Amino acid sequence: MDDRTLETKAEAVFEFDKKIRFIAVLTTEGEVLGQVFRPGVVSLEPESDTKMIYMKAGIAFGMTSPMDKYHGRVKSVVMNREKVVVMCFNHGSKIVLVSAEPGFENVDELGRLIQEAGIG
Repeated sequence: MDDRTLETKAEAVFEFDKKIRFIAVLTTEGEVLGQVFRPGVVSLEPESDTKMIYMKAGIAFGMTSPMDKYHGRVKSVVMNREKVVVMCFNHGSKIVLVSAEPGFENVDELGRLIQEAGIG
């Protein structure tokens, strides 16, 4: 998914909640397939660290797969950090990573919206 296609699909997500900062679609290895920031928002980390963060998101999902046969597959992972909420949604061979301002709580609704919008 290129950035332009993601940008179009992301509009509904950005309209859903003003706290949403960023959306990326990644492979399970952390390769970026597309990414888009809310207009006016800048990254909290230097670009040089972003690739490692994405790679670790892919690894985190991969590490849970042995438990899938017992617990079912991971649908989402939420990290509430001091400066940002980071959410990762499982879309089979892709991961949709979304960041939001602290206090964001509509994770399940966001997951459904991402699915309906065809992101990932």
